[in-house]
Amino acid sequence: MATDPFLLGSDIGTGSYKTVLLNDRGEVVAANSREYPSHHPHPDWAEQDPEDWYAAFHNTVRRVLKASGVPSAAVVSVCIVGATHNPVLLDRRGEVLRPSIHFWDRRSQAQVAEIQARWGAETKRRSCNGIDVLWTWPQLLWVRQNEPEVWARVASLLFPKDYVRHRLAPSPITDTVNPTGSHRLNYPHVLTGLWYPGSVTKYGAAAYRWARSALWPDLSNDGVYRAMDAAAAEAPPGCDGMLFHPHLLGEFAPQWNPNLRASFTGVTIHHSRPHLTRSILEGGAFQIRAALEDLREASATWNEIRLIGGGTLEWPK
Repeated sequence: MATDPFLLGSDIGTGSYKTVLLNDRGEVVAANSREYPSHHPHPDWAEQDPEDWYAAFHNTVRRVLKASGVPSAAVVSVCIVGATHNPVLLDRRGEVLRPSIHFWDRRSQAQVAEIQARWGAETKRRSCNGIDVLWTWPQLLWVRQNEPEVWARVASLLFPKDYVRHRLAPSPITDTVNPTGSHRLNYPHVLTGLWYPGSVTKYGAAAYRWARSALWPDLSNDGVYRAMDAAAAEAPPGCDGMLFHPHLLGEFAPQWNPNLRASFTGVTIHHSRPHLTRSILEGGAFQIRAALEDLREASATWNEIRLIGGGTLEWPK
């Protein structure tokens, strides 16, 4: 097996790093994941340390190679993908100047209003999108206006996947930034003149991680999500009338409202942790459904839906 070519794929998620090793037939040989924290130094802020992504890459790669017994020399190709709209600002030496502002972050609402007033119509015409705190443009404007000493030293802008690639093989990497945002997302198609719609919600797996810390601190890290799943299964569908709105730090599609807040409704004395836990799963599922219905209203159609990420399968240690 060691003489066969292998492919390594890594995904920088919103809260964890996933790495998978594939053989030349596309079969999964080994997989691993590692979580990293988000930091909230002020209300409405959400930041991550780019060094955590890089450390997680090495950790997960070592683990999949060890679990598979495949030598690193047998890996012929490495693909690194990840969340965008999380700018990494570097100085001329390639050093990180500040934590990366996460696309969950809501601090740039004033900058969104400023950009919308000056360039909103032009942005809409050129990109088929509006302006939102999700995008890099208002994030960068916030840094320029509030951290001028940092802004004066910015020499490069990278997104998470490019930062990890840069650390592995330093080179002048640049990315084309689409500084826009809106009510659904539109991206330029590979075919000139065509666009394709997309959608995004803020809290799915991240809400479940929040539930782990807030509701299940008594559980150890080993098997904690399996235990939570088992507890949630004790509650009936619909959680006896309890609902959870998963807007822990505002929301993207379809509401596009940075001021929304999460809430449990319909709570009675009969509800327990299993009900709370299941309602978080159901709230995330219904938020995804709302985003899909919004796409359908825009005449988007699809024949197949595939779920990816750590929440869709059980990753081995």
